[in-house]
Amino acid sequence: MSEPNPNRVLESVTRPVGGTEYSWCRAIAGGTGIAVIALLLSRTPKLENLQNTLNKLQIYHPILRSSFRFDASANSFSFVTSADSSVEIQPFDSASTAQIIRDSDDPFADPHRIILEHEMNKNTWIDPHRWTNGEAGVFFVSLYDLRDGEERILTFRLNTGACDRTSAVTLLRDFMRETTATDGCGGNGPVAETAGLGQAIEELVPSGKGNKPFWARGIDVLGYSLNAFRFSNLNFVDAEESNRRSQVVRLKLERDQTLKLVAVSDSLLTFYYLRIKHIVLIFLSSNACVLLYASYI
Repeated sequence: MSEPNPNRVLESVTRPVGGTEYSWCRAIAGGTGIAVIALLLSRTPKLENLQNTLNKLQIYHPILRSSFRFDASANSFSFVTSADSSVEIQPFDSASTAQIIRDSDDPFADPHRIILEHEMNKNTWIDPHRWTNGEAGVFFVSLYDLRDGEERILTFRLNTGACDRTSAVTLLRDFMRETTATDGCGGNGPVAETAGLGQAIEELVPSGKGNKPFWARGIDVLGYSLNAFRFSNLNFVDAEESNRRSQVVRLKLERDQTLKLVAVSDSLLTFYYLRIKHIVLIFLSSNACVLLYASYI
């Protein structure tokens, strides 16, 4: 890695969001599109060293220094990175953390899980019309104090438009590498300089690779039709006046059940991120099972 230039002046960078990124910007109003990493720390990190490590991550991944900018007149989004942008750690003392746990649906559950769900239910991006100066960050870091400092929970909350599930794994790996290299506390070692916000997802796909054959598109259309038929018999309830809200739903599977689930989905030639949805469709009825096999074989 090259040594950083201490005299380098960071410039603001802006680019419009791509098609996939725009879809996430729109979908997040409904509660989807929030990625959270929650780490249970056995000892209290030094905030200064932790901040240095986060600064490194934002240099490795410049998009984490950016914010979404919403143009109401054009109904469009863009990424913008200011010259001095840096994520700030939001600390929660033991009293604040205990209150969050008491207010949860299951205050006797594992605190780590409660904090994880608490972060996932925090939607900073729900209404772009109410963003401060029309902008909202894509990366938020919080540090929760458990048991008067005996344990801490460090959370990263990200907008999926900037960092999806796969990218979050890379981010976690980079964070662990940096903390491990400095005995778990972060540090001030040299980092590689990375410029720009990168390209939109669509621009990274090689030419021609994104084109589907005619029959493949036909199968997709048939799948959409089957899903629409599956939901057509469900009664619609207008919950606008209700106090209910969407939150995390937990489904626990044992190891043997998980292996069976993956085996069935592999036999149907489905992608990993569609498996749960399609397996649910299989067990709804025997007819749905036959139609699904017809769609994917």
